[in-house]
Amino acid sequence: AFLAIIVLTGVRGHVADTTAYINAFQMETRSLSDIPALFADFTKVKGPLWIALQIVVKNYIYDDVTVMLMLVAAFQGFAVAKIFSRYSDYFTFSSYLFMAGYSFFWMFNGTRQFTAVCIILLASKYLFNQQTKFFVFWVLVATSFHSTAILCIIACFIVQGQPFNKKIIWSIIIALLCIVFLEQFTGIIDSALEDTNYNTLEAGNESEGGMNPLVTLMNAVPLILVWWRRKFLFTIDR
Repeated sequence: AFLAIIVLTGVRGHVADTTAYINAFQMETRSLSDIPALFADFTKVKGPLWIALQIVVKNYIYDDVTVMLMLVAAFQGFAVAKIFSRYSDYFTFSSYLFMAGYSFFWMFNGTRQFTAVCIILLASKYLFNQQTKFFVFWVLVATSFHSTAILCIIACFIVQGQPFNKKIIWSIIIALLCIVFLEQFTGIIDSALEDTNYNTLEAGNESEGGMNPLVTLMNAVPLILVWWRRKFLFTIDR
């Protein structure tokens, strides 16, 4: 089902930020022996496991960026298809929404970030089965692709019990307060978002690379609808 989009993604040219990935791959000169140093200086190297993947592909598989892009596309396509087959009641419709809703463009733009997302999606079964240590392990693996993945550890506290119970609500409130008021935690977030499109997010200043507030409002619609119909959808702990 996903073969067409995998092939299209793998053989793409200079689409969106793919140019940066192509240039980084072509300029990579390190060898396998340099990989441990990437993780030793984890706080300064962005995406050490992504860089390690580039080194392995270039030195030991094939010196062609198309091979690198195809391997990543195959993993991402498999991950999305696996999640749909595992949790969706209607695989075909979910796949259609993934394509028609333009979500597949994450495979073209933000490839490193979406790789981290796919790792966490595949590991979500551990979270649902309350095998927290395994979920945290894979979140840390995803963090070595993109540092913002570390924020998903918060999900261990939010996904507890029935939806919208008191524990979940308070976990969300405390997480938001930490982000807003704790300078140390805010510094971690700023560091994680550095060199991404989100570090220049300013209200009313989309020209600087931030996200349009209308996009945020549109993406909030499903959550608002779920909250509005929560008594019908879920049994709420009171």
